[in-house]
Amino acid sequence: MQTKTIFNNLYTSKYFEKLPDFKEQKIQAFITIVLTLIAISFFGIFAISPTLSTIGNLQKQLKDNTFVEKKLDQKLINLQSLSENYQAIEPDLPFVYSAIPKTPEVPSFLGQLAALGSENDIIITRLQTYEVDLTKTQEGIQRFSTFGFTIEAEGSYDNIFSYVEMLSNFQRIILIDAISLSKGSAKNKNLKLSLKGKAFFKK
Repeated sequence: MQTKTIFNNLYTSKYFEKLPDFKEQKIQAFITIVLTLIAISFFGIFAISPTLSTIGNLQKQLKDNTFVEKKLDQKLINLQSLSENYQAIEPDLPFVYSAIPKTPEVPSFLGQLAALGSENDIIITRLQTYEVDLTKTQEGIQRFSTFGFTIEAEGSYDNIFSYVEMLSNFQRIILIDAISLSKGSAKNKNLKLSLKGKAFFKK
Protein backbone atom coordinates (compact mmCIF):
# COMPACT_ATOMS: atom_id res chain seq x y z
CA MET A 1 0.00 0.00 0.00
CA GLN A 2 2.77 2.30 0.83
CA THR A 3 4.55 1.42 -2.46
CA LYS A 4 1.49 2.37 -4.52
CA THR A 5 1.26 5.69 -2.76
CA ILE A 6 4.90 6.41 -3.53
CA PHE A 7 4.36 5.81 -7.29
CA ASN A 8 1.23 8.00 -7.27
CA ASN A 9 3.11 10.77 -5.59
CA LEU A 10 5.95 10.33 -8.06
CA TYR A 11 3.59 10.64 -11.04
CA THR A 12 2.13 13.90 -9.69
CA SER A 13 5.50 15.23 -8.66
CA LYS A 14 6.81 18.39 -10.39
CA TYR A 15 9.99 16.52 -11.24
CA PHE A 16 8.07 13.93 -13.19
CA GLU A 17 6.41 16.65 -15.25
CA LYS A 18 9.84 17.62 -16.58
CA LEU A 19 10.35 14.17 -18.09
CA PRO A 20 9.50 13.93 -21.84
CA ASP A 21 6.27 12.33 -22.98
CA PHE A 22 7.55 9.82 -25.53
CA LYS A 23 4.11 9.00 -26.89
CA GLU A 24 3.39 12.65 -27.69
CA GLN A 25 6.79 13.05 -29.41
CA LYS A 26 6.08 10.08 -31.69
CA ILE A 27 2.76 11.60 -32.72
CA GLN A 28 4.41 14.94 -33.43
CA ALA A 29 7.13 13.28 -35.47
CA PHE A 30 4.53 11.32 -37.45
CA ILE A 31 2.51 14.48 -38.11
CA THR A 32 5.66 16.28 -39.20
CA ILE A 33 6.52 13.53 -41.66
CA VAL A 34 2.98 13.47 -43.04
CA LEU A 35 2.92 17.25 -43.46
CA THR A 36 6.35 17.13 -45.14
CA LEU A 37 5.15 14.51 -47.61
CA ILE A 38 2.04 16.57 -48.35
CA ALA A 39 4.16 19.66 -48.89
CA ILE A 40 6.51 17.77 -51.22
CA SER A 41 3.55 16.42 -53.19
CA PHE A 42 2.07 19.90 -53.44
CA PHE A 43 5.28 21.45 -54.73
CA GLY A 44 5.80 18.47 -57.03
CA ILE A 45 2.43 19.05 -58.66
CA PHE A 46 2.38 22.85 -58.81
CA ALA A 47 6.08 23.72 -58.97
CA ILE A 48 8.28 20.81 -60.00
CA SER A 49 5.97 19.49 -62.71
CA PRO A 50 6.08 22.68 -64.86
CA THR A 51 9.84 22.79 -64.39
CA LEU A 52 10.18 19.23 -65.63
CA SER A 53 7.91 20.08 -68.57
CA THR A 54 10.08 23.08 -69.40
CA ILE A 55 13.22 20.94 -69.23
CA GLY A 56 11.61 18.41 -71.58
CA ASN A 57 10.68 21.15 -74.07
CA LEU A 58 14.18 22.61 -73.91
CA GLN A 59 15.70 19.20 -74.55
CA LYS A 60 13.41 18.71 -77.55
CA GLN A 61 14.30 22.16 -78.89
CA LEU A 62 17.98 21.37 -78.42
CA LYS A 63 17.57 18.13 -80.33
CA ASP A 64 15.69 19.90 -83.13
CA ASN A 65 18.25 22.69 -83.30
CA THR A 66 21.07 20.14 -83.43
CA PHE A 67 19.30 18.39 -86.33
CA VAL A 68 18.81 21.69 -88.18
CA GLU A 69 22.44 22.64 -87.58
CA LYS A 70 23.63 19.34 -89.07
CA LYS A 71 21.42 19.88 -92.11
CA LEU A 72 22.72 23.43 -92.55
CA ASP A 73 26.31 22.21 -92.25
CA GLN A 74 25.64 19.57 -94.90
CA LYS A 75 23.99 22.15 -97.13
CA LEU A 76 27.00 24.45 -96.72
CA ILE A 77 29.32 21.59 -97.70
CA ASN A 78 27.17 20.89 -100.78
CA LEU A 79 27.19 24.56 -101.76
CA GLN A 80 30.95 24.73 -101.41
CA SER A 81 31.31 21.61 -103.54
CA LEU A 82 28.91 23.07 -106.12
CA SER A 83 30.88 26.32 -106.17
CA GLU A 84 34.13 24.42 -106.76
CA ASN A 85 32.54 22.40 -109.57
CA TYR A 86 31.16 25.57 -111.14
CA GLN A 87 34.57 27.23 -111.04
CA ALA A 88 36.06 24.15 -112.69
CA ILE A 89 33.61 24.23 -115.63
CA GLU A 90 33.27 28.02 -115.87
CA PRO A 91 35.91 28.37 -118.63
CA ASP A 92 33.90 25.92 -120.79
CA LEU A 93 30.52 27.60 -120.26
CA PRO A 94 30.81 29.95 -123.30
CA PHE A 95 31.18 26.88 -125.52
CA VAL A 96 28.17 25.27 -123.88
CA TYR A 97 26.04 28.40 -124.31
CA SER A 98 27.08 28.79 -127.93
CA ALA A 99 26.22 25.14 -128.64
CA ILE A 100 22.52 25.84 -128.04
CA PRO A 101 21.94 29.62 -127.94
CA LYS A 102 18.86 31.13 -126.33
CA THR A 103 17.75 32.78 -129.59
CA PRO A 104 17.95 31.61 -133.24
CA GLU A 105 20.79 34.03 -134.08
CA VAL A 106 20.24 33.33 -137.78
CA PRO A 107 22.47 36.11 -139.23
CA SER A 108 25.50 35.13 -137.13
CA PHE A 109 24.89 31.44 -137.95
CA LEU A 110 24.85 32.13 -141.69
CA GLY A 111 27.98 34.25 -141.31
CA GLN A 112 29.75 31.34 -139.59
CA LEU A 113 28.77 28.98 -142.41
CA ALA A 114 30.07 31.41 -145.01
CA ALA A 115 33.33 31.97 -143.10
CA LEU A 116 33.78 28.22 -142.80
CA GLY A 117 33.39 27.95 -146.58
CA SER A 118 36.08 30.58 -147.18
CA GLU A 119 38.35 28.76 -144.75
CA ASN A 120 38.04 25.56 -146.82
CA ASP A 121 38.33 27.29 -150.23
CA ILE A 122 34.85 26.45 -151.42
CA ILE A 123 32.42 28.81 -153.08
CA ILE A 124 29.08 29.21 -151.29
CA THR A 125 26.49 29.76 -153.99
CA ARG A 126 23.43 29.66 -151.79
CA LEU A 127 22.59 29.95 -148.09
CA GLN A 128 18.97 29.74 -147.06
CA THR A 129 17.06 29.34 -143.82
CA TYR A 130 13.49 28.22 -143.25
CA GLU A 131 10.80 28.93 -140.73
CA VAL A 132 11.21 27.87 -137.12
CA ASP A 133 10.11 24.35 -136.28
CA LEU A 134 9.19 23.33 -132.72
CA THR A 135 10.82 20.20 -131.35
CA LYS A 136 8.80 18.48 -128.61
CA THR A 137 9.79 15.95 -125.99
CA GLN A 138 7.87 12.76 -125.40
CA GLU A 139 5.92 14.49 -122.64
CA GLY A 140 4.89 17.21 -125.09
CA ILE A 141 6.84 20.01 -123.38
CA GLN A 142 8.53 22.36 -125.85
CA ARG A 143 12.12 22.60 -124.70
CA PHE A 144 14.04 23.35 -127.92
CA SER A 145 13.30 24.88 -131.26
CA THR A 146 14.97 24.45 -134.63
CA PHE A 147 15.14 26.16 -137.96
CA GLY A 148 16.12 24.48 -141.20
CA PHE A 149 18.90 25.63 -143.49
CA THR A 150 20.26 24.77 -146.92
CA ILE A 151 23.81 25.15 -148.22
CA GLU A 152 24.82 24.95 -151.87
CA ALA A 153 28.50 25.22 -152.67
CA GLU A 154 31.19 24.32 -155.19
CA GLY A 155 34.72 23.10 -154.63
CA SER A 156 37.14 20.26 -154.92
CA TYR A 157 36.36 16.91 -153.34
CA ASP A 158 38.94 17.37 -150.61
CA ASN A 159 37.74 20.88 -149.75
CA ILE A 160 34.09 19.86 -149.68
CA PHE A 161 34.94 16.83 -147.56
CA SER A 162 36.84 19.06 -145.12
CA TYR A 163 33.93 21.53 -145.06
CA VAL A 164 31.36 18.83 -144.23
CA GLU A 165 33.66 17.37 -141.59
CA MET A 166 34.00 20.75 -139.91
CA LEU A 167 30.22 21.17 -140.03
CA SER A 168 29.90 17.84 -138.22
CA ASN A 169 32.14 19.21 -135.46
CA PHE A 170 30.55 22.65 -135.55
CA GLN A 171 30.54 24.56 -132.26
CA ARG A 172 26.80 25.06 -132.50
CA ILE A 173 24.70 21.90 -132.43
CA ILE A 174 23.28 21.19 -135.86
CA LEU A 175 21.68 18.15 -137.46
CA ILE A 176 22.56 17.26 -141.05
CA ASP A 177 19.52 15.74 -142.72
CA ALA A 178 20.77 15.20 -146.26
CA ILE A 179 23.92 15.61 -148.35
CA SER A 180 24.24 15.28 -152.11
CA LEU A 181 27.21 15.71 -154.43
CA SER A 182 27.07 16.23 -158.17
CA LYS A 183 29.60 16.89 -160.89
CA GLY A 184 30.08 20.33 -162.27
CA SER A 185 30.34 21.28 -165.89
CA ALA A 186 32.83 19.67 -168.27
CA LYS A 187 35.12 22.68 -168.01
CA ASN A 188 34.81 22.84 -164.21
CA LYS A 189 36.16 19.86 -162.33
CA ASN A 190 34.70 21.04 -159.03
CA LEU A 191 31.90 19.20 -157.31
CA LYS A 192 28.59 20.71 -156.32
CA LEU A 193 27.45 20.28 -152.72
CA SER A 194 23.85 20.43 -151.60
CA LEU A 195 23.31 20.08 -147.83
CA LYS A 196 20.18 20.34 -145.73
CA GLY A 197 20.11 20.46 -141.96
CA LYS A 198 18.65 21.94 -138.78
CA ALA A 199 20.12 24.27 -136.17
CA PHE A 200 18.96 24.14 -132.55
CA PHE A 201 18.29 26.93 -130.09
CA LYS A 202 16.53 27.20 -126.76
CA LYS A 203 12.88 28.08 -126.69
